[in-house]
Amino acid sequence: ITLTYADGRMISTLTEDGFYLFPNLPSGIYTVTVGSAPGYLLMSAPIAVVTLVESQVYTSADFGFIYAATDLEIAKHGVAQLLVGDAFPYTLVVTNSATVPALDVVLTDTQPLGITFSAVSDPRCALFDGDVTCNLGNIPALGVETVVITATATTAGVWVNTAAITATNESYVV
Repeated sequence: ITLTYADGRMISTLTEDGFYLFPNLPSGIYTVTVGSAPGYLLMSAPIAVVTLVESQVYTSADFGFIYAATDLEIAKHGVAQLLVGDAFPYTLVVTNSATVPALDVVLTDTQPLGITFSAVSDPRCALFDGDVTCNLGNIPALGVETVVITATATTAGVWVNTAAITATNESYVV
């Protein structure tokens, strides 16, 4: 956020909570300008012109940022048939189809009965007690992340495997 005095001098501040303060300003005309904020959409003009009198507190420069939701999807790819004891890889592809980044993305895949997870390809992932948890960080707009899990079939049958993806601005389960 930048405050510009009538004479062109500027003061800038960063904010993570959406609130800002420029204390002890003398009377005058000021221009307040905001930039973009990851994960948010600006719903108004990024500039406000404010006229202040001495010691006035002005709280109406609301720029209308809203939380921007992502559009996350998970696709799973693996072998159709195998034998008990066979090790096999399967791939989880996480896609952010939105035009905003997905923030603080976490992928979890719980080991189903009949399968034992043995490895995961991505160093951002951990395998613990049959669960794979991947802290993927931010996925950019229209971005894709791929994780390969290696597993072994321990029993015959059809397995139901559920993976979930969460972000601070989205949740999705398949």
